[in-house]
Formats: sequence, C-alpha cells, structure tokens
Amino acid sequence: MTEHAIYNPQAGDFEQVTVTSDIQQLTRPSLSFWQDAWVRLKKNKRAMASLIIVVALILFTLIGPLLWRV
Repeated sequence: MTEHAIYNPQAGDFEQVTVTSDIQQLTRPSLSFWQDAWVRLKKNKRAMASLIIVVALILFTLIGPLLWRV
C-alpha cells in the first residue's frame, strides 16, 4: 500500500490578500438578453438562413389559404 503524506499547514502558508484599486473598465456597453441573442444570431449565417426559411413557411401557411381558394 502507498502511504499518503499528511500536510500540516503553518501560519506562514496563508497570507491576507490585498485589494488593489485597479478595476478594469468595461470596453463595451452591456446588452440585454434579447439584444445579445440578436447580435449572436446575426453573426451566424446558417441560423439567419434557417430563420428566413421558418418565417417564410409561417407566412405561407397563414396567407396561402386566403390566396388559393379551391
């Protein structure tokens, strides 16, 4: 069997963390959830193509029966 070394921490092992005032400033304005989603969607070409197809299908199903009465 292997022996496990037991670590006994000493008082010098822990130091108090000093807080610095170097706060980084945001480089871009914060966006809402929907604004961020729209920006990400516009960057994705496949997602935009899929969105156009889905919107076209919805329009065809809503307007189609009004235009093509049998």
